[in-house]
Amino acid sequence: MRTLLFGILLIPFFASAQRHQSFDAGWKFHLGDAADPSKDFNYRTASVFIKSGRAGGTAIAPDFDDRSWRTGPGGFGTMETPRAVVRSGWDTDDIWLRRKFDVRSAPENGRLMLVTHHDEDAEIYLNGALVEQLKGATRHYAPTMLDDSAQKLLHTGENVLAVHCHQTTGGQYIDIGLTEVVDR
Repeated sequence: MRTLLFGILLIPFFASAQRHQSFDAGWKFHLGDAADPSKDFNYRTASVFIKSGRAGGTAIAPDFDDRSWRTGPGGFGTMETPRAVVRSGWDTDDIWLRRKFDVRSAPENGRLMLVTHHDEDAEIYLNGALVEQLKGATRHYAPTMLDDSAQKLLHTGENVLAVHCHQTTGGQYIDIGLTEVVDR
């Protein structure tokens, strides 16, 4: 089995073998407000539609206007979180992340896998649809294979990865990558 990581590097099926696109930089982020859903992009009122990808007007939607959000490198959290590589500070209850990326050609022979380090609960959306819910905290980067329906969401051109992470106590951290796993 061969694994191509593009959480840190987007490799061959996204670009030629000589070109790499980093996922470390270019994240748009907003510190959410769990106490008032109207300040949290109406997330809870739209959550019924998440699996269908019809979450219009929310931070989940691919066409959501995130231009007013701050930009920072991946690895969001507090320095006190064990084994976290914090590049951007986050010390509120909730954070929203968005990252646009281009795909030149969709993978044909591989499966998609998330590589995440999260403290605490996280939801990951690809092009407006929920692809994974992660509960609790991890102590390191961990792989999660995505099902075939998630792979079908990835398309040629611009794609959007959106992440919501909620923190209740202790350290906090979120970092995410996407990987293609190819059997040989």
